[in-house]
Amino acid sequence: FNSFVVRFAADGSHVHSGLIEPLGFDVEEVDDVVVDSLGRSWLAGRFVQQIDLGGGTLTASEEASYLAVLDDTGSFLHGLVVHAVGCRLDLRPLGEGALVAAVCSGALDFGAGPKGSEAVGGHVLRLAGDGALLWHDYLGESIGELHVDGDPSGGVVVAGTFADELLLGDMRFASAGRKDAFLAELSASGEILAAQRFGGEYDDVIEDVRHLGEGRYLLGGAGLQEAESAAFDVYEIALWARP
Repeated sequence: FNSFVVRFAADGSHVHSGLIEPLGFDVEEVDDVVVDSLGRSWLAGRFVQQIDLGGGTLTASEEASYLAVLDDTGSFLHGLVVHAVGCRLDLRPLGEGALVAAVCSGALDFGAGPKGSEAVGGHVLRLAGDGALLWHDYLGESIGELHVDGDPSGGVVVAGTFADELLLGDMRFASAGRKDAFLAELSASGEILAAQRFGGEYDDVIEDVRHLGEGRYLLGGAGLQEAESAAFDVYEIALWARP
């Protein structure tokens, strides 16, 4: 499969488009794309062995993920290879940079040394506009789904799904069922400020999160109410009261 990128103006007119062609095995996927405050496009996806996004060949010994930034004309600015198996990246723009939520097998290294273990785990990162790492938090092995969003003040919220037990800072949560959901707020420097677990007897899965400001968040996900049926729900919740 080949991937493509198309950008449209606010009135629907075409701005630019391009094809991402494989150089190794015929497998490429785009997992997410966002636009920052400077009009640049941030892409996250997966490939096998080699990929060229317009700035030269990026290589990996096996399946890997990539993160790339394109300017407002679609030309390649910079990119990197994420050497971790089965890594799924979720992006959100934040000012001139981006937030990244990642669920990967094995340790993850964005330039400040590897974090994580050989098990599947969750990570949240903040990158500057030039792709430089500002901070990287490893959230633990039990996370199987993770999403991120931010607000203009620099605050960050992460939401996802975990099994068994989750340790966030000095807060420990145990699953009430097979899989539970969690929500946590981080400071602009990545410090965990507060967190909450929710869910019931069966699986509760978070599929997206939006920061609404003033301690309120919009969550989308699936709550498995019975063994054979699932319902899609959208929640607007207040994690804690603001003074």
